[in-house]
Amino acid sequence: MRFQLLARLLMTRALPLFLLPAMILLLPNETGIAGAWEETEAGTITDVNTFIGTAGPDAGATFPGATMPFGMVQWSPDTSNGFTRKNVGSYQYSDDMIRDFSLTHLSGPGCPVLGDIPIQPFEGEIKTSPAIDPAIYRAKFSHSNEQASPGYYAVRFDNGIRVELAATLRGGMGKFEFPASENSTLIFDLGRNATEVFSARVEIEAPNEISGSVSSGAFCHSTNRYKIYFTAEFNRAFSSYGAWSGADLNRGTAHGGRRAYGRLGEL
Repeated sequence: MRFQLLARLLMTRALPLFLLPAMILLLPNETGIAGAWEETEAGTITDVNTFIGTAGPDAGATFPGATMPFGMVQWSPDTSNGFTRKNVGSYQYSDDMIRDFSLTHLSGPGCPVLGDIPIQPFEGEIKTSPAIDPAIYRAKFSHSNEQASPGYYAVRFDNGIRVELAATLRGGMGKFEFPASENSTLIFDLGRNATEVFSARVEIEAPNEISGSVSSGAFCHSTNRYKIYFTAEFNRAFSSYGAWSGADLNRGTAHGGRRAYGRLGEL
């Protein structure tokens, strides 16, 4: 029996002079969420290849994830060799490992940028700090199990976890589907993004609710700053949760920390 996680996530972005609110809904259903998009003209959506610009030595540093024109959320996978000096984009088509799915992206930057609030589903028990052993928590995948079109992205990991993401103008919808297991986990790594995290905070507000904020900036070593706030509410309580700082795992608490995880228990 597979398990589908329902969650609701509210994100607001604090910028100079104005606020940009966004709503992200992680909504499971039986048929998937690709139907959230309906074509207005035959072929308009299906003819678009959102992977253009993610491959080759002259790649355009684009991302294939879910967003809309001028949309406020860009929910997209970050692969193992993304966000580097050589590969400034978040997604490299030649990679076969996904590090996480973060909520903010920019196509065509000259330097790594954004990648805020990374979320990664993980099948297994958190035994070592993701800061010390990050490769353990990456997921292997194949492009044959990956689909993308404007406003929609889906992938099935080799371990059986399936992720679907879709976007609206000010938010998005997503579904994390796990195989039957006693150790299905979501990891929130707020202390890491593409540039530098100046401060971050995550709180376990309730067994099924997480909130937090991230302050970042320094695009191409500039002095720009921004801050993002979020709240995530899930359809079932986590059976356990914790946080990490450096090599230390702190089970049962995440108050005041920068990185947290929640285990869903037996599914």
